[in-house]
Amino acid sequence: MNRQHKISQGVDYTVIWLYAILVAIGIFSWLNIEQIPIGFNPF
Repeated sequence: MNRQHKISQGVDYTVIWLYAILVAIGIFSWLNIEQIPIGFNPF
């Protein structure tokens, strides 16, 4: 059960990080929509 619990936590942390990054990029883009050129890709 420890392995399953660790795997579950790993997935949860990954989802939280991905969600946080997407939200941060979304807010940043929304606040600076006029300053970001079309086709801007930080990655």
